[in-house]
Amino acid sequence: MEWNHHKGVGYIGLEYRHKLGPGGEKAQEFLEKMAVEFAKLSCSYYERLEDFPFAYKESQVTPYLFASILNARLPRTSALSEHPIKRRNKGKVSRAGWMDLWVLHNDVALLIEVKHRIVKVDIELFSPQKKEPDKVLRKLEKAVRQLRNIKSKSLKDLYYWDERERDAFRVALLVSPVRQKGNYGQINEGRRSKEEVNALVEQFSRQIEQTRGHRPACPNWRAAWCLNTSLQKPWKCNDGTSYENYPAVLFFARIKHI
Repeated sequence: MEWNHHKGVGYIGLEYRHKLGPGGEKAQEFLEKMAVEFAKLSCSYYERLEDFPFAYKESQVTPYLFASILNARLPRTSALSEHPIKRRNKGKVSRAGWMDLWVLHNDVALLIEVKHRIVKVDIELFSPQKKEPDKVLRKLEKAVRQLRNIKSKSLKDLYYWDERERDAFRVALLVSPVRQKGNYGQINEGRRSKEEVNALVEQFSRQIEQTRGHRPACPNWRAAWCLNTSLQKPWKCNDGTSYENYPAVLFFARIKHI
């Protein structure tokens, strides 16, 4: 991963872009900018409330991703949350549906299905707990399945769509905050560096590659946010005795041309 520092936020790590064609290149570029803005907005929220929106669920994360798109002020970019779309089955219109996020970035449309899952790591080794990579993949695969019945004909139903001028991609996007739990001393001393987060991402990647042959979908885009150490403070858990913190947020996506 290539890491860049962002003042007050920490480090954002971006994976080398996969060869997905000109439209795929623009799709990956867009996701990179959205991840950076998501980190900045999350930090603004923390400054006022000492809490993170990504620590909750999908219903909190999705609006923050949408706000990140608007906050980035990218040229020739339009976006809408809960965009109506017709889902098709075997060439026939099966039912009306909704996309979590619809983005038109330059001449590329992105139909984004968002998922959220907290990744639990071992406090001593800073490595995923047993079966965590498998659970992450299962969550991403759920988004992939939800997107499968959105065909090219679904786009033709949109009055402003012109396939001669625009390209389209399904994007299954998973936002995975990394949580470590222990006593106060363990959490306070366990503030992680970008090198440790990079090693965690590499470990995830290796385990994903091992199962690649018999999984319906694997991510072809990854990014990571290593939070500034000042943001990695211990939080008391609901049990009143243990503590936790969020040293990083991982982003996994499966981008596929329609």
